[in-house]
Amino acid sequence: MIVRILASSASFSAVTYNTDKIDRGLGELMKVSGFGMLGGLQDLRPEDYRNALKAVSALNRRVKSPQFHATISAEGRSYDKIQLTAIAEKWLQEMGYGDQPYLIVFHGDTANNHVHIVSTRVNRQGKKVNSDFEKLRAVAAMNRIMRQDQTTLIEKAFAYRYSTVAQFRMLLKNMGDDAPLSDQLAGRVTEGLAADKPDPKRVAWLKAILLKYPDEDYLRQKFGIVLIFHASENKPPYGYSIIDHAGKAVYKGSEVLPLKQLLGQWKTAQTAQDEQVHIPKVSLQSDADDEAVHGKKRKKKNKKP
Repeated sequence: MIVRILASSASFSAVTYNTDKIDRGLGELMKVSGFGMLGGLQDLRPEDYRNALKAVSALNRRVKSPQFHATISAEGRSYDKIQLTAIAEKWLQEMGYGDQPYLIVFHGDTANNHVHIVSTRVNRQGKKVNSDFEKLRAVAAMNRIMRQDQTTLIEKAFAYRYSTVAQFRMLLKNMGDDAPLSDQLAGRVTEGLAADKPDPKRVAWLKAILLKYPDEDYLRQKFGIVLIFHASENKPPYGYSIIDHAGKAVYKGSEVLPLKQLLGQWKTAQTAQDEQVHIPKVSLQSDADDEAVHGKKRKKKNKKP
């Protein structure tokens, strides 16, 4: 996670920058806090936010450039807009801005998901928010938050059913933690491997859902089901895994539905919908531990994956 404090200004130009992004469909307003009655109104204009921030800033005329503007960026899509917003709120508390008026705007128009934060450096008592060693404190605060979140994520992951260490690592990565497992943690993961077979009722339900809804985004948002397709060297997927967040379990895809049947059903559904042959959009993932998840890859060159 990368945090950056951007340039200050007297005009609160960052408000316009972010609201323009929202108007163009490239940003989403995630949180409005500390604006009093203004925060409950609808159809607010950029100048409404700017004027409110300027009014607070006017309590201390010695602060010539009161705009506080920062970004928090994740690697790729490892954190979604909800997770980034939650992290931003914690970080603002750490930096002394938790009670300040602020906006959090999510941007997903670059390779890395990120949020912008806009606030004022002047509080309602007319005092300047502490900016000593600001950039160093920003990084230190983020590191504390991420360590706390990592511990929380690991404990959440242990509540899931998984049958291989690779599945546990895949689960953690999906939750947003891609750090290597320590020897101590790896031992605990091994001790927690499930020896029993998956619940047949849950497997049957998952199979029905996968066949009925050929849409990865819908499955994730509606049912908490995440599909991770495994491939190598830009080739078609040879296997997939299922993370069932609602049921707190990780499955080898073939335990629920053979890959060929899944892709065939999704292709048929898309063809019926738009009368075009369309291979469903899948999130391909090439893991060093794919073999551990799915077994050895087939080596026959004339055998299709």
